[in-house]
Amino acid sequence: MSRLPALDWLDLSDNELSGPLPAFPAAVRWIDLSNNRLAGALELPAPAADSERLLVLLNLASNKLSGSLPASVTSFAPHLSFLDLSHNSLSGSLDAFAAALAPTNQLLQVNLSHNKLTGEVPGRMAILAAVRPVMVTMKDGHTPVHRILDLSNNELQGVFPSWIITNLPLLAVSCKCSIGISLDASRLTCPAAVRHASRKTQDLLRGFDHLQCVSEANGNKQQVPIWQLVSRSYRYTSREQRKQQLASLQAHGHRRHGKLSGGAVAGIVLAVVGSV
Repeated sequence: MSRLPALDWLDLSDNELSGPLPAFPAAVRWIDLSNNRLAGALELPAPAADSERLLVLLNLASNKLSGSLPASVTSFAPHLSFLDLSHNSLSGSLDAFAAALAPTNQLLQVNLSHNKLTGEVPGRMAILAAVRPVMVTMKDGHTPVHRILDLSNNELQGVFPSWIITNLPLLAVSCKCSIGISLDASRLTCPAAVRHASRKTQDLLRGFDHLQCVSEANGNKQQVPIWQLVSRSYRYTSREQRKQQLASLQAHGHRRHGKLSGGAVAGIVLAVVGSV
């Protein structure tokens, strides 16, 4: 393949290719080797010093690649905009990948789902073009209409990235594009402190109701949509706390008015539950 220096487009997807990744010509702009049996480490050598790698799309999804996600993935192709490494066996943290990101990166669509990645989501990933609230124009002048960051179905854990909560409303307003962000809600805890946002921002975040984090209180866990975190009225209470609140309200009602009616009790239940 390295003997084809003028190769511009390579699509060998949906075959039974095996072995390690081949060397790619510096001039190739589109590489799709998805749905094969390529195995081994994800090694992507940088181009020669006197040439510029023009690669825009790299799709290696559904292979048997293993090992860590190296820094070379983000550094070897400055114009890379579409990266799909989903459905492999990549492991380790995202630290090297994030550390190598340039502020001017053009990674508009990144799919790392269905791997074995571990650790926390690095804060530096906030500069990914996929989640950055700026207009990005590719080298050929094209402006993509989709932004994607998919980290789901891995083993990532820690705190839900607060920069996603901050960037999403700005991105939704500025890029006029469709946005797809996926993480595993059950593995990420809610940030301890999130700045309250306007009603408009809350409404924008409601469009991403699937983005949730785990809030904990008294040993109990509950998944909470991120839009609730920026609401001034939001205050998480555990099931046990809600029971205590209900018992307190019922006792107070007995003292003041005697036994409460069933309708009044139902109203208290709704009020307590609705305050979450």
